[in-house]
Amino acid sequence: TLGEIYAGDIYTENKRIPQAIDAHTRATELNPQYAESYMSLAMLYWGQGRLQLAEDLLKHSLSSRPLAEAAANLGIVQSDMGKYEDALVTFQQAQRLNPSLPEAYKCLGDTYKHLNKWPEAIQQYKKALSKRPEYHEALNDLVHALQHTCEWEAWRSTFHEVEAVLASELKAGRFPLFVKPFHALVYPLEPEHMLLVARSYANRAIRLTKSFLRQPMPTPTSLRQNGMIRLGYVSSNIGDHSLSHLMQN
Repeated sequence: TLGEIYAGDIYTENKRIPQAIDAHTRATELNPQYAESYMSLAMLYWGQGRLQLAEDLLKHSLSSRPLAEAAANLGIVQSDMGKYEDALVTFQQAQRLNPSLPEAYKCLGDTYKHLNKWPEAIQQYKKALSKRPEYHEALNDLVHALQHTCEWEAWRSTFHEVEAVLASELKAGRFPLFVKPFHALVYPLEPEHMLLVARSYANRAIRLTKSFLRQPMPTPTSLRQNGMIRLGYVSSNIGDHSLSHLMQN
């Protein structure tokens, strides 16, 4: 079982998702009581948008062994399914199982945000940062929540922290993903930082697309003169996508 789990983890790290799913599935068949293999398999299916299957696997994982990480992942899946009240309970369970797990606080804050409970969300983001001061995703979400509630004094100092991290990442030649693209559009970022966010998510999209393909996808090498490119948009969460919210407004 451990060999299959290690193989699945290596495939996952190398973005070979179909092979990772195969390996973790074999691990669950070899040892149906090993909670970690169900958790890993569930998050692979979550990444593919197969939310019901991911939820079922995580519940099975928790029934085998109550791990804080499994509870936090289950809360993420439930939130993506729109089961926000269930997610609140699950994230609180994760906090009880491991009070030092910063993801449990950050993700609980995200769920409160979905429910328009902004003060509660801000409190959870601050708790997440108290557990892990370098938790840049929580820092960005705190900035966004403070901006949404017009708490400008607190927002100003926190936003400067975001700017400093982006400047450091740019200088190091890295591609950070902690600032969400639609958040970046409402932040007063420097042009080079805005471009860094765009490039980071473009690179991520390319990596994810390649990871889902067992064989490379053929692409045209040239266009006719005056030719046109037809573009399609595919989203696994169009109902809760930022563009959908803008269209509704």
